[in-house]
Amino acid sequence: MASAQCMVQTKVSEIAKKNQQLSGDKGNFTSPGGYKGYPNDTLCSWVIKANYNAKIEVTFHDFNLELSKTCSPYDYVKVSDKCNKSKTWSDNLPLGPDNDGYCGNMTSFTVTSRCAAMRVEFKSDDSITGKGFNATYEVIPVPKKCKCPKVIIANWYDIPPYIKDNGPGRKPSGLFPLLLQEIIPLCCGKLLGGRRTVGDFL
Repeated sequence: MASAQCMVQTKVSEIAKKNQQLSGDKGNFTSPGGYKGYPNDTLCSWVIKANYNAKIEVTFHDFNLELSKTCSPYDYVKVSDKCNKSKTWSDNLPLGPDNDGYCGNMTSFTVTSRCAAMRVEFKSDDSITGKGFNATYEVIPVPKKCKCPKVIIANWYDIPPYIKDNGPGRKPSGLFPLLLQEIIPLCCGKLLGGRRTVGDFL
């Protein structure tokens, strides 16, 4: 379990240096102090990244922070992502005019990034505290969109044993048809929705 790396609130300008990188496709982390209660004036952040096309899903369990109407600037958790070569982290996810952070008491909730870079930020103020939270995360691969058509048509000639004519209305057999049926799906990959490109013969 990843331990929290935190700092006192007077050094907010240094937060970029304090991001704790979480590794692995799955893992977990907790608010500072575990679930026994977090200290005042604390700022922590955890960063999860994947080096392939993916989204990141983080689920908060037993979430208990100081309750306030706006969450920020009191005790809160913010979840953001950094997509499309952006140099800055996004607003709290999911994006919306009334979603500036998470606070209060919730059994469980999940937030999903839009790309392969996510940051979870926790901050407490100088007064009321709560028990904190436990969190788990998972990197979820996103299949790339395939540019191949659903069916690729191939012309053929009767050249045994490479291609064998099996008569009118019947597909040819032989080494080449067998190879194409194996190669085309591998080259085109798996399409969204589980569909694969297949080869066919005129």
